[in-house]
Amino acid sequence: MSCNKENMQNITLNDNEKWNFLDTTEIIDLKETLFSGQIFNFHKTDLEEFTGTIYFFVISFKQVNQKVLYKILHTKINSEELILFFIKKFFNLNLSYKDILKDIDVTGLRLITNSLIPTIFSFICSANNNVKRITKMVNYMYSKGEFACSYKKIDFFYFPDISRLLDCEHDFKENGFGYRARYICKTADLLKNDKLFAEINKYDVDILQFKKVKNNLNINLIKNLLIKLPGIGFKVRDCICLMSLECFEIVPIDTHILKYARHIFNLENNVLLTKISYNKIQSKFIEKFGKYAGIYQLFIFKKYLEKKIIN
Repeated sequence: MSCNKENMQNITLNDNEKWNFLDTTEIIDLKETLFSGQIFNFHKTDLEEFTGTIYFFVISFKQVNQKVLYKILHTKINSEELILFFIKKFFNLNLSYKDILKDIDVTGLRLITNSLIPTIFSFICSANNNVKRITKMVNYMYSKGEFACSYKKIDFFYFPDISRLLDCEHDFKENGFGYRARYICKTADLLKNDKLFAEINKYDVDILQFKKVKNNLNINLIKNLLIKLPGIGFKVRDCICLMSLECFEIVPIDTHILKYARHIFNLENNVLLTKISYNKIQSKFIEKFGKYAGIYQLFIFKKYLEKKIIN
C-alpha cells in the first residue's frame, strides 16, 4: 500500500460530514490525552469535541462516554484506509494497555505518536516553559503553514514547510518566543540545508509512503542527530523520540521525574542530571518497567502529581 501523487491532494469536507466511530477496545480519554503536554495544537470546538491537525489532515474527535468519534475536515491524502492507519498510529492503538501496563490502574490517557517535524519544533518551544505558553507558540508556528480550513470560527493550518521558518526570528521574538526564536530558525536552517540531517527530513515522508517497519538503525541515527540541533537537550530529545519515533522505552527525565526516581530507586537527594546520571536513571526505569517504560512514565507521573507525592 502506498500514497502516490494521485491521492496526494487537498480535499475539504463538509462540516456536516458524518461522524465515524473509532473501532477499538482501548479506552481513550480525549481531554486527558490531547491536553497532557504531548501535543499543543488541539482546540476545544464543542462540548467533548476537540479539533486539530495531525499528520496530513485536520480531524475533529468527539467523546461519547468511553467511545471516540471522528470526522475529517480537510485532508491531503485521498485514502480512507491510510487516514485510519494514521489515526490508530496517533493513539498507538496497536498496544493493549491492559496487557502491557499490568501494575497500573489504566485510565483513558494514551501516549501520542505524531509527525516528527512538528514534534521537533513543538518541544523546542517546551524547554523551561508552561503548557499555556507552549500552546500559544505552537499555534503561532502553525499559522505560518498552509491554510487548511475554518471550523467553528477557528482557522486550522498544516505545519509549515521548514523553509517558512528560516527568517522568522524577529517575528517570533515579537510574539513571545524569546531565546527559542533563534533555536527554531537555526534548527530550520540545519534541517533544510545540511545534508547531515537528511534522515530526519525524510522520516515523515517514508511513513506517508507506508514504509512503516521500524528501522532501529535509522532511529538511532535520528536520536544522535537530534541532540545536535539547537535548543534540544537530553529531555527534549527524549520527548521527541517517545512521541514521534515510537521509542516506547524512553523516559524523558525532568526535575519531577528525577524526584520520583530518587524516591523509587533510593537515589541520593543530591543526585544531579549530568549525562552519566541521566543515562543511569533511564536504564533503571527500563530495568523496572521494560520496553514500555515511557508509557508507564505517563501514568506514574499523573498518579504522583494527583497525590501530590512529587512536590
